[in-house]
Amino acid sequence: MSDPRELARLVLARSNTSTQFLTYRGLVLTRPPKNYVSLLFYGGKLRGDRLAGVANIYDWTFRAMCIGYTDDEALFVVQKFRALFANWRPIGALSSDWLTEAQDDPPVLKDESTLNAVRYSVTLRYSMTTPRS
Repeated sequence: MSDPRELARLVLARSNTSTQFLTYRGLVLTRPPKNYVSLLFYGGKLRGDRLAGVANIYDWTFRAMCIGYTDDEALFVVQKFRALFANWRPIGALSSDWLTEAQDDPPVLKDESTLNAVRYSVTLRYSMTTPRS
């Protein structure tokens, strides 16, 4: 599966199943009523297999900004989001295709740019590699 629109829809639909946080596609400028995740999707890229010499591998990524109104709430959203996507394979993906989280350790960041709406966030990065279809 190498359609970034379909992959984004599947991730958004799965994230929307959580009752622990709200899910938004893109950045949120207003203050949501509770903790939330802001999903940022990318178009993906094609790369070639060295042996085949053609662009037959599709790499797709997205970011999940886990946001709360305290640092503890942001970490709670991280925990719930990770649990939702642990060992998850998109519908229609090959058995070898699954999302993997980047192996960095993102810090909790404080955002005071919006008056009366201090937010804390942790950005998780996910990727998936699949044969080009």
